[in-house]
Amino acid sequence: MLITITIFNRLYPIDLTNIAVQVDAQVLPDENIEDDETDEKSSDVIKTIGDSDYITWNTVELKNVTLNLTDKIKDKHDYIYDEAEQVIGNIEDFFGKPLRHNIPVFIHSGESYLVNHRHANYSFNMEYGKLANEAIVINVSDFGPIIRADLRLIFAHEIAHAFVHHIYGFNSIDDEWFQEGIAEFVARYKVDYSDIDAEHYMGLTGSIHETLLYYFENLDQYGVDLVPDDITIFKDTEQYEDYFLYESIFYFLSDQYGEEKLFEFIEQFSKLRTTSNPKNSDTIFNKVYGISEIEMVEQWKKYYKLIEQ
Repeated sequence: MLITITIFNRLYPIDLTNIAVQVDAQVLPDENIEDDETDEKSSDVIKTIGDSDYITWNTVELKNVTLNLTDKIKDKHDYIYDEAEQVIGNIEDFFGKPLRHNIPVFIHSGESYLVNHRHANYSFNMEYGKLANEAIVINVSDFGPIIRADLRLIFAHEIAHAFVHHIYGFNSIDDEWFQEGIAEFVARYKVDYSDIDAEHYMGLTGSIHETLLYYFENLDQYGVDLVPDDITIFKDTEQYEDYFLYESIFYFLSDQYGEEKLFEFIEQFSKLRTTSNPKNSDTIFNKVYGISEIEMVEQWKKYYKLIEQ
């Protein structure tokens, strides 16, 4: 299904037949809008080709993102207009570099023809070998009843994906633990939640490490039957399909080896799929940390008390 989205006289053709929204290769013009210069427009619409049904988007163009909310989302979550740049600022502070250009963001709750889109996605098109026009699409109805902290986390997670691609590389990386681990780590631990009720993100027992240990001790309550011996490289964590495990890897690397090494690791691993002669991940661990990936996995297990010290 092809939907053409018109916002501020720009066209965003989006194919909604797949879960991951793919955006045609167009380069957005650079934006130089101050944080407080917002321009809200109602009645911008999308129309399904060959059909008469419309969706109204309530649009605000900010410095780094153009937010588009359906009426239902605006009624319940219009605070995101004010919080989006704060979240992006937190992530920019962490990475030390800004986004390259403005990104369109669509937040809905399954209205009409957007019902085929599930959960939340950051997508881009690499057909021409350069970063093309991206989009973030979030379907809040797939996350159950959400509070302010939930939407901030979801938004931060998707924006973190954009930062990684803008800063370190534009090609898709096959390793889910790497892609989702960075995004979840940044969204949970580098974004400020202190102004809202977010205890379930900020920690149950005090320190982040203690909180993560608590989750590891109670993984069975979340439907994860973890067998440490089944994990010899970090990609093995993907068999459990749990973002918590991916997130824990990056917190461990940051806490034990520091952010400077973490950034070097992210940069080197991002090149893994962008070179004509890809290096294996074990080479990257040796280059950055001086030990093999297998040895690093064993340290990760000990850090979270999954095996004896």
